[in-house]
Amino acid sequence: MGDDPEKRAVGRDIKRYLAVNRISREEFSFQTKLGKSTIDKLITGIYSEGTLQIVLDRTSFVRNNSFAAKRFGAYSRAAWSGYLRTYRLVLPSFAQEGHVDALCVTIDWDETVPGMVLVQRTGRKFANIEQIGIVSIPHERSPLIYIQAVEGQGRTFVLSTMLGEPVMRGLMMTVSNLVANAFIPIALPVALRRLPEGDPDPSDFGHIAPDDPRYKAAMVELKHVLARQYARLISP
Repeated sequence: MGDDPEKRAVGRDIKRYLAVNRISREEFSFQTKLGKSTIDKLITGIYSEGTLQIVLDRTSFVRNNSFAAKRFGAYSRAAWSGYLRTYRLVLPSFAQEGHVDALCVTIDWDETVPGMVLVQRTGRKFANIEQIGIVSIPHERSPLIYIQAVEGQGRTFVLSTMLGEPVMRGLMMTVSNLVANAFIPIALPVALRRLPEGDPDPSDFGHIAPDDPRYKAAMVELKHVLARQYARLISP
């Protein structure tokens, strides 16, 4: 039964798995048919391999030795598996003031990084993929997720973790072409809403003008970022 660093790490991964997927210990106990006291010991790293195997067999928790690169936080894939999904990214339009864009993006795991990456999906059946940035999480209890631009003049995000609802909110920082080779820094509110499993609905994405029926809901999503203080814009 013993207690060792590897088992404590697995216990922390299970605890994060419960939090990310919004599963209580009682529900986890029901899924595994293990007693609550056994679940409590499991989470603190006191368990037998047989107990862990029951968890693997009866739940979607995966014991995975994949970890992000140290410079991106060394977080485990298993602990953040609930974030490996497709999202609807809503942000103000660069092209037309007062308009909104809704993009199809996915958070995937890339072993070449290693770590989670944010990619944009476009084209027919969203088959075209363009990497936006690499996910950085400073520590396992971090309330924020950072998405670092891959290179050059990319887009950098600072986002809340998903708490209470499947949405990450925050700011995107990038540059805008003012004229010729002149660029200016800009920051804009963004919201990433996790989508149900399955193929994305094309009607959920695209350019949204003020007369579009989807416009009101998109603006509510963006206004929540500042109104609920997921981000603040401070003027001098």
